Amino acid sequence: MNVETGFSVSGVGETWYVNITPDEVKGIPILIVPGGPGGKHNYLTGVAEAFLRMGHPVTMYDPVGSGNSQEYQIGDAVDHEGFVGELEILSAYLPSSPYVVFAHSYGAALALEHAVDDLTRPAGLILASAPHNSAMWRASIDERRKEMPEKLHLAARKHEMAGTTTSREYQEAQRWYDQHFVCRVPMLLSPGDEGAEATNNDSAYATMWGPSEMCFNGTFSDWDITFRLKDVRCPTLIVAGRYDSISEEMTELLGSLIPRSRVEWFEESSSMPFYEEAAKFARVSNEFLERIGAREL
Repeated sequence: MNVETGFSVSGVGETWYVNITPDEVKGIPILIVPGGPGGKHNYLTGVAEAFLRMGHPVTMYDPVGSGNSQEYQIGDAVDHEGFVGELEILSAYLPSSPYVVFAHSYGAALALEHAVDDLTRPAGLILASAPHNSAMWRASIDERRKEMPEKLHLAARKHEMAGTTTSREYQEAQRWYDQHFVCRVPMLLSPGDEGAEATNNDSAYATMWGPSEMCFNGTFSDWDITFRLKDVRCPTLIVAGRYDSISEEMTELLGSLIPRSRVEWFEESSSMPFYEEAAKFARVSNEFLERIGAREL
């Protein structure tokens, strides 16, 4: 296996990336886009390993402000357009083209922007827990919050109104929400990542998203790509968990608006079916990628 690291340079700074090539290449390269906003690559190493076992070269990266990438400087703007531009520049550093993008959550929003802005690439999308409209996403989260125990639901609302979301009581509510609607099983990290320092871009997350996964009130809350989805020309696989914070209705609407897409439901999963039902995810993704390689889609 060959591993090469480097930095791409965009309007937001220097972005660290790694290109990993298996000993026997059998398929199209995969560019992995993490969520967040501002999440680093580490939590998706298990996904990368699954693609590598299938024989696909993989590229992963840390968005600026996280992981191995350049830190944001005080006063730097943190916005969606900057992350979109970062992805556009980074795609030129892949070892070969065409390629498929795998993206999770907020990363799926970036992948959709990428596919709409450049109609000649990527060759395909695999989207997990994918949004297309922030207002609908926020409403879906609000509905999930109603499933929380009443004590935790009321405590979360109290601390959000008071601005005391670092309190132990709020953290307890957040843990309950995450365990039910973000990832219902332990995430799979490579041995080298298990002890890695958590250096996500907390500034980007707090500014664009909010204080926690169950509170979406940041600057990204007015994003909407609904009327541009018709311009996503590449084959798209949407993998969705029945317990995700993104509603079934929102996911099915996304699938209906992207011309060459299909939705694959994962009955025991929430936001991370690639961990919660890893074997099924590998099988479904492999079938999709093989069809792209054979130009059947």
